[in-house]
Formats: sequence, structure tokens, C-alpha cells
Amino acid sequence: DLIVLSEPMRRRVEFFTPELAAGGRLHVIPSWADTDVIRPIPKANNWFVQRYGLAETFNIIYSGNQGRCHDLVTLMAAALLLRRNSRIRFVFIGGGPQNGRIRALAADWGLTNCLFLPYQDMEVLPWSLNSADLAVVSLGIGSVGLVAPSKLYGHLAAGTPLLIISPADSDLRILAEPDLGAWFSNGDADGIARWIESVSSNPELLSPLSDNCRRLAVESYSGDSVTRLYSTVLRL
Repeated sequence: DLIVLSEPMRRRVEFFTPELAAGGRLHVIPSWADTDVIRPIPKANNWFVQRYGLAETFNIIYSGNQGRCHDLVTLMAAALLLRRNSRIRFVFIGGGPQNGRIRALAADWGLTNCLFLPYQDMEVLPWSLNSADLAVVSLGIGSVGLVAPSKLYGHLAAGTPLLIISPADSDLRILAEPDLGAWFSNGDADGIARWIESVSSNPELLSPLSDNCRRLAVESYSGDSVTRLYSTVLRL
């Protein structure tokens, strides 16, 4: 049997190995997050927020690998459009092949609303994830079915509404709207900027989304939930 991480990944594998699907041996089991360790933490109680001066800003956070399969240029373009709003901060935590590129864009465009931090230790993760008002999960054009961003599940566990950037045929689009956040196509920096301005000015709009994210994580993407799926496939 073969286990893949998403429905688009299943379709891609099925195209090349139809015999697996025909025999019922191709299964979709998502990644997961430790919902006991990662849980919502108010900003006022979050030392990470205090350390990096994020208490009074509306924080859009991209946390994790800045890889070739992710669309970070669209996000940087939104930061450019919002550069005059001093309350909105874009925080990039991690590294990867695109790190130099987005740092260079921030410098070339004179952006003072971007903060770049290195990868954090695992014990810091519950605190760093909870510094976000919005959590970015993105896929570049051509990446659907090749990767399934695992960062999604930690953000759900923290109860952070999602800002999804992906092609229209990504399963992330279905996940984001309308109850968990908002989806935008690659290149739609204008739409992203307008939505960020709207929700940053009306934070009450995010409270139900936050509750929905946390509930979904506990019900569907906790260690216990995903272990049950593996047990079924492995017939334990």
C-alpha cells in the first residue's frame, strides 16, 4: 500500500500508477500537529510577542521552509502595497532557497514592515506560531500534488486564521474558505492587501475563524485522529 498526504497528491500518483488505485492500495492520510503542545496563547501571555515587539502590530506570519514550491513573491507584493500601514507587520520565520530572494526584495523596495527571523527551536514553536494574527500557507504554480505544506497543521492547532495563496486546483483553496480564513490565487497581491486591511481593522471578524481552526485541528488533525487513520490502513 502507498500513503500520500493530500487528494491532489493522490491524483498525481494515480495518474502514474493506476494499478495502486484500482487495487484500493492508495490512501490519503494528512500530516498532523500535537494539539496538546500547540494551543492558542493570548498575545499578552506570549513572551515571543514581547521579545520581538509584536504586541501592538497585526502580524502576518510565514513560518517554516521558504522553499522553491512556495509562493512568497505574491506575499511580498502585498507587503509592498501595505508598506504605509505601520500597524501591519509581515514576519518570516525560517529559511530556505527563497530566503535570500525575499530579503533582497524587502531591501530593494525599502520595506520596513518585514521582520526576518531564523528557524526556531521546537520548544519555541507554540509561542512563535501564536504571535500570528494571520498564518500564511502557500503553494507556487506547478506545485499542486507535489507537496502538502505541513506548516498548515501547526497553525490550525494554534487557532490562527489562514491566508492561503495557491493555484485554484489546490485542496488548500477548499480548506480555507469560508470558515477558516481566505484563499487567493497566485499573483493576487491586491486582493490579499485589501483583505488584510479589512480584518486588521475589524479583528472581531477573525474570532469565529480562530475557533473553527482550533476545532478542526483537534477533531481531524491531532495525533490521535491521524493515528486512527493509519491503524485502519495498516489493519491494526
